[in-house]
Amino acid sequence: MLLSRDYVGYMAKEIVKRLVAAKMIETKDVEKLSQQVRQVMADDNGRGLAGMEKQMDAVLRGEPGERLVERDAHKNEIPHPPNAPNGLL
Repeated sequence: MLLSRDYVGYMAKEIVKRLVAAKMIETKDVEKLSQQVRQVMADDNGRGLAGMEKQMDAVLRGEPGERLVERDAHKNEIPHPPNAPNGLL
């Protein structure tokens, strides 16, 4: 599964803050520990390196592609029947 680098960084900081607050770990440098946790959580491409993310990465990642959708005036997606040729409803 691809994760935003910013999201992984945020989660790493939150994990470390909560562990320190609960007195489950001690550290003098929260930022450095947060960076180490981020590195374990995901590589530079945002792929999971540990736990469930690592086991399911190939499934969760999916395939690159595009999806063209039609929306109404309220920005709601207009559903089309599956396998309908473009332009035919």
